[in-house]
Amino acid sequence: MQQKLKILHVQLLPLLSGVQRVSLNEIAHLKSDFDYSLVCASEGPLTEALTAINIPCYSIPQFCRELSVSKDLSALSALFKLMRQKKFDVVHTHSSKTGVLGRIAAKCAGVPKVIHTVHGFAFPAATSKKSYYLYFFLEWFAKFFTDELIVLNEKDREIAINKLGYAKKLVHIIANGVDVDKFVPNIIGRSPEKIKIIMVGRLWPQKDPKTLFNAIKRLLDDNINVSVTYVGDGELMHELKGLAQGYTENISFLGWKDNISELLPQHNLFVLPSLWEGMPLAILEAMSCGLPCLVTNIPGNNDLVKDGYNGFLFEVADHEKLSFLIKKYYQNPDMLLQHAENARTFVQENFTLDARNDAVSKIYKS
Repeated sequence: MQQKLKILHVQLLPLLSGVQRVSLNEIAHLKSDFDYSLVCASEGPLTEALTAINIPCYSIPQFCRELSVSKDLSALSALFKLMRQKKFDVVHTHSSKTGVLGRIAAKCAGVPKVIHTVHGFAFPAATSKKSYYLYFFLEWFAKFFTDELIVLNEKDREIAINKLGYAKKLVHIIANGVDVDKFVPNIIGRSPEKIKIIMVGRLWPQKDPKTLFNAIKRLLDDNINVSVTYVGDGELMHELKGLAQGYTENISFLGWKDNISELLPQHNLFVLPSLWEGMPLAILEAMSCGLPCLVTNIPGNNDLVKDGYNGFLFEVADHEKLSFLIKKYYQNPDMLLQHAENARTFVQENFTLDARNDAVSKIYKS
């Protein structure tokens, strides 16, 4: 019997946000084909879910999002030792800085194949020249430690080839996929008499949850029957809860949840006001559950949401346009239901989990 390839996924945080759920979904569906392991900063919902299906998980506490020479060098050393000891055949990295450290460590440890998935390049959305050139340099430098690059949309493919200098044959567009048998619509309790909105994602500046709050506040002040549920946690949670004082009947915060497939169908509209993305799994899961999506007009988002078909697009930080679009659905329930049907069909025809995993599996084995 041929020995299974040993694959290590490298993630930063042990959460169950979109980036981590991509790895979890893959591992859960392909664990009979490959010998998987995972390394991240600490234990958490992601490692608990993987441990439950007998996937080894390792922790490197020195992993951190901010730049820190001492912590980053320590994390690099720990990664190198782990990879050298376990002799993985494939290392698959995620996230920006963790992806750089993971790829360098893997090549230095002699890992035969090093793969990185871009969940949205950070440098195009940098707010200063210093940040732009720093993140650009890190991505450019990591290219020399990368055997295959997976991107989620055509825009990021162009960036990888034309700006970072990747060879075309090394860059693969593999869209995220969703389990359409798990994420299914439920029309019960979705009366258009009230717009029930849900946002799933980390509550930090990249996701810009405050724009959604500002839109909801505007609608509530105009006596529009609307509510919003934030699913996720992050550094903006405390601030958002403070802003929501006085609106607690209509704005709720659930923190991280592992029953997203049950929560989504209890709502009838999904919003994601991100500043940048790769291809949000959260959008695909929402559409699979029959939720039209209101999302920012950025690469990744606008690859999924077709304006006026399965949702609408609005510009970054434009809470006035967002509130207008929510009100539009409120006033046009037939359009809401039609877009809900379109959303479900769109995912079924284009973004199944099986198609995504088949494509990744071929890269592992090539």
